[in-house]
Amino acid sequence: MKTPAWTSAIVAPLILLGCQGPQLSAILSTEVYQQRLAENFSVGMTLPQVQAKLDEMLISDRYRFVYPPSPDGSEVLIVRTYDPGGPWPQNGFIEWVDSTFVFGSSGGLERWGMYRDGVRLGFDGRVFEGPNRAAMGGDPHDKWFAMQPPPMDPLSGVTWVGGASPWIP
Repeated sequence: MKTPAWTSAIVAPLILLGCQGPQLSAILSTEVYQQRLAENFSVGMTLPQVQAKLDEMLISDRYRFVYPPSPDGSEVLIVRTYDPGGPWPQNGFIEWVDSTFVFGSSGGLERWGMYRDGVRLGFDGRVFEGPNRAAMGGDPHDKWFAMQPPPMDPLSGVTWVGGASPWIP
């Protein structure tokens, strides 16, 4: 028995509704990105809870990096999000948003925010301009799969979105 042609017109959109991409990406406006961070994270969440929430939001674990603990015991997780589809140049430019999560010495999330950045590539694929924050030295690629390493200082220039901190108005 042949399936009627009209069924594909109904079934295809329903299938697409079930296909969902990451809930955070560089293509989002700053306002929407900040809103999604504020809605999904709260003070006191642990690093594993934040990681699980990022998984739930379909954020790739390939672009997450936990910095070594500071002398006071606090840790920082940075999460890089690109346009849907990954870090592909658009007119020679790759844009991303770094989400920064700061965990206090007790292990709970204290504050979180975002920073937009990117690089302009030359014709040969080398970085021509950017990023705005100095990149980490060495080769962190055993834990980080992005072309551009994470920033040396993950707190530099961050727009804080949530949390209990003297740095947040």
